[in-house]
Amino acid sequence: MPNREPSINRPLLMGIQREAEYKEQLIPDYKGNPFIETLPDILETNDIIKAFAQYPQFEEEQRFWPDNMRMHAIYQLNTLIQPLPFHLDIFNRFSVMIRDGYKGRNPKDIEYKINFSKGFKEVFSSDDDLEEGCKLKSSASGFAVIGPSGIGKSTSIEKTLLLYPQVIKHRHIQGFGYIKQVVWLKLDCPTDGSLKSLCIDFFQSLDKILGTDYEKTMVNSRSTVDTLMPDIAHIASLHGLGVLVIDEIQNLSLAKSGGEKKALNFFTRLVNIIGLPVVMVGTFEALYLFENKFAQARRACGMGDMVLDRIINKKEWDLIINSIWDYQWLKKDTPINDKLKDKLYEESQGIIDIVVKLFMHTQWKAIGSKEEEISEKLITKAAEENLKLIRPYINAIKTGNREKMKKYKDLKAEWLSLNDYILNSDEQVQLFGAVGREHQRANDKKTIESIYYEMVQTGLDMGLEPNQNMELANEISNNKDIEISKKRRLHLIKVAQLLQSPGNSNESKKLPKKPAGKKKANVSVVSERSDLIYAFRKGLEKNIAGVDSLKEGGFIASFYEFV
Repeated sequence: MPNREPSINRPLLMGIQREAEYKEQLIPDYKGNPFIETLPDILETNDIIKAFAQYPQFEEEQRFWPDNMRMHAIYQLNTLIQPLPFHLDIFNRFSVMIRDGYKGRNPKDIEYKINFSKGFKEVFSSDDDLEEGCKLKSSASGFAVIGPSGIGKSTSIEKTLLLYPQVIKHRHIQGFGYIKQVVWLKLDCPTDGSLKSLCIDFFQSLDKILGTDYEKTMVNSRSTVDTLMPDIAHIASLHGLGVLVIDEIQNLSLAKSGGEKKALNFFTRLVNIIGLPVVMVGTFEALYLFENKFAQARRACGMGDMVLDRIINKKEWDLIINSIWDYQWLKKDTPINDKLKDKLYEESQGIIDIVVKLFMHTQWKAIGSKEEEISEKLITKAAEENLKLIRPYINAIKTGNREKMKKYKDLKAEWLSLNDYILNSDEQVQLFGAVGREHQRANDKKTIESIYYEMVQTGLDMGLEPNQNMELANEISNNKDIEISKKRRLHLIKVAQLLQSPGNSNESKKLPKKPAGKKKANVSVVSERSDLIYAFRKGLEKNIAGVDSLKEGGFIASFYEFV
């Protein structure tokens, strides 16, 4: 018997198992596919919110329980989930992705049966370049969820997965017989960072869920990623795996996984060849997913990624605080107010996990100190004494000190890499929280710079004095009180007014003569100063850009007139 790799025991998310119950599908693409017909109904928004919401069991009388009992009751807050917009987004993505992935893997289709019987070793032995995107008939897709620790990435995804049965038992599917369909599987990327360990974890996890012995059969000491991938493909197809979630993806080491190309091929082939939807979850340390070939290969088959960050939206923050505020196990009920909300934000910086823990510690302190009520002072004390390990983390966010923030790799994205990916992505990247605000700021700055240079060029074309031209362009482009859509129009009006003002003689605005042999532009001196404004206004009335109407009227010469 060959030597086998040692067993690796890691926490495993496990869901319910049930017998198959087939339901008629309304959507034509879903009809006649037993893998889809046994899934739960597609939920409406209100039903998703109800399914996600998770609150502690609380009665007013509990506030007067003995201290030790209340201490235990407070810990229930650790499981609280208040549905937010990104929860709905995640659930709907999974709902579509799982069904869409099954469209190309209908066990009743003859093509699927033929491909399954042929096996995957031949396919995986191919050295075809997969960077050009999904060329196979796979209908699968995938996406990444990236954000700092404590924001609710893993909790949201686990809650979504647990709303689906993990295993559905089909008593008989023609051509296959008895099948245990695995709707979802969630793996944590191994701390050693190797793809081989991830492959082994795949078999071990299925063995725990299904009671099989795939690890014993498939894995030995000579196994490599290349030898294990065809077996993963075969087992995933045999059990109709609906989606594979790989959490803590920042742990993946490209060096230990054979380099960037090896890791790239591993993930793209999961989707392209196996037809398996893959969701990757990680902190901002996993930004290699957004860079270079990784981004190109993933966006060719993806649904558009999600970037989550701490809460900055006041409505969302109020929703979170109001949802936890009702759960006070203190003898004195403290009404909520803006000062307390602001203090909680100051000490947690909008990170959901931290604010919940802070609220718990504050209540524990209130009980221990016999104060029995919540105050700003007590919130600060709880943060300083009970959340010491994360205080530097929070202070780095508070101050915005880039040097301090660099010490926490999962805290903030390397903005240029992320922003460039978002702007160039083929699919829309969904941004939630502070990262969305920063992206908007970056876009606004880029737009303002573009408008500035455009205004400078327009002013030069119209003959405005250079220093005056640059000063005007700078003033209008950086004025936050003027809507971006109105800046160009206002600039043209101002330029025209300046050209008519005393001290701006017509003679000084004459354009230099071009060399002989080139087409002559209409640059005759305007007989009346009002002609410039008249031409500009007539252009606006016809919905023609001001600069174009002035060119049409012969008041602006081409750049090439000067060269």
